[in-house]
Amino acid sequence: MKCSKLFGIGLPKTGTSSMAAALNALGIRCLHNPWDFRQQAFAGQYRFTPSETWDAIVNFGEHFYPQLDVAYPGSKFVLTVRDKEEWLRSVRHYMGDTTGFEPPVRRRLVSWLHPSRWLTEAAIRRGAAYRMCNALVRIDIYGCHRFDRDRFSYVYDLHERTVRDYFRGREQDLLILRLAEGNPWTPLCEFLGVQPPADVPFPHVRPKPAGSYLRRAP
Repeated sequence: MKCSKLFGIGLPKTGTSSMAAALNALGIRCLHNPWDFRQQAFAGQYRFTPSETWDAIVNFGEHFYPQLDVAYPGSKFVLTVRDKEEWLRSVRHYMGDTTGFEPPVRRRLVSWLHPSRWLTEAAIRRGAAYRMCNALVRIDIYGCHRFDRDRFSYVYDLHERTVRDYFRGREQDLLILRLAEGNPWTPLCEFLGVQPPADVPFPHVRPKPAGSYLRRAP
């Protein structure tokens, strides 16, 4: 990979999970929305620790990519995009009527935890932390923690426009990638300066269920 680090700065539901799977298939160590690093970004720290265990991060840096650009000189950025109406439907289906504060453990599992007090307390603490981080990430990206079509449509347009404006004149550092068109291996591998894997179809990962956990950095 001919760059320092790679950041996938597409909004959620633009194919970020597929991007992560593709990069890992290329031997590029990729993290998907690591919560530990997002916490550091919340605190205004953009040189993440540890930094030697990964090559790329996707579903990340949606609005602080200029800071990542400064913190990791020589990096490249991939903006995954899709038809906006399809994206809005996908996000609406994914989020439903949730607020971001729902517990990660289904109620039917509470009876299973009940015999062990420490397990129950641990689940409560984990659930509280999860509810907070899930809502915070939504607010960080969209400015709200519930789906609002007008707001999300505005954020989608604003994000693509500001990314294009920021990298104007530096097109070699930015790839705008539509995973639903053609063979994504070709533009991605040309951008990274690597060979596409032989006889391996580009991975198209199914969307994760709403409320799935954020991945922690190693």
